[in-house]
Amino acid sequence: MNTNHAGTHYNLAVLYEETGNLESAIHFYKKFWRLGMANHPLLVQKVEKHIQTLK
Repeated sequence: MNTNHAGTHYNLAVLYEETGNLESAIHFYKKFWRLGMANHPLLVQKVEKHIQTLK
């Protein structure tokens, strides 16, 4: 697993969210948010809002 690849963290977040593990989902969404700003700015904005709905 490439820990510096934003997409890896996004995919893990989605998987954790689908299984009901919201704490881990938020953790990986936040990692995606930090790593994805440069290459995925629109998705980062959506993820930022989505994190708030999960809390």
